[in-house]
Amino acid sequence: MQCRLLLVACLVVCLVIRLGVTARYAHRPIIADAVVYDASALSMLSGHGYAFKGKLTADKAPGYSAFLAGVYAVFGHRYFVVYLLQGLMTCLTCGAVVLLGYSATRRKAPAALAALGLAIYPPLMQSDVSILNDSLFGFVAFALTLILAYGVASRKLWVWALGGIVLGFALYIRPTAVAFPAIFLALALWRGWTPARAIGASAILVVITGLVLLPWAVRNYRVFGVCSHLCRHKEDACSTATGAR
Repeated sequence: MQCRLLLVACLVVCLVIRLGVTARYAHRPIIADAVVYDASALSMLSGHGYAFKGKLTADKAPGYSAFLAGVYAVFGHRYFVVYLLQGLMTCLTCGAVVLLGYSATRRKAPAALAALGLAIYPPLMQSDVSILNDSLFGFVAFALTLILAYGVASRKLWVWALGGIVLGFALYIRPTAVAFPAIFLALALWRGWTPARAIGASAILVVITGLVLLPWAVRNYRVFGVCSHLCRHKEDACSTATGAR
């Protein structure tokens, strides 16, 4: 019961902060990379594919633009809703931090401090009210960390397959998630897994991730003639390849 009350309190505090920040910054203009994500999302929504300024591109991972396109399809082209949803993701993360902190220490104070620190961390508040992939990636990366940590602790291989699905989505948002398999392979070995089982679990993780990324690789091969699931071409390279076709 004490943990439930603490959880509710931290969620309420985080939500109130997010609502205030969202109301404050909802109407500011978007700039720089936010313009690319927004325009790409509108292109996807209109049925013209992942494109910027009318030209198909693979300059950035498409996951965040796809997220925006889904939000725009349901709620219209409203940044306020995007900011609110990103804030809610952070609230859910704060709740998970409370549960993890309390289960690890059986003390309310460390759990509350950890969650509140996350809730009031200025860079995170700023990213929640930006048309950038930071909030979405942070949420997915946190979920992936929990899944793979459970996979290491439980030694259940199906958990690593689930991790492969989530890792694939994380890579669609930001390619830096590519380091996760090596990190959790090392963690599994450190926790006493046999090398064969640890490598096998990591192979499952990588193979499932590859299957999730396969549509992006096929799309890039058909459009640009290259087969890379990250495919981070510069805009001019993309324009040249598109024009050549």
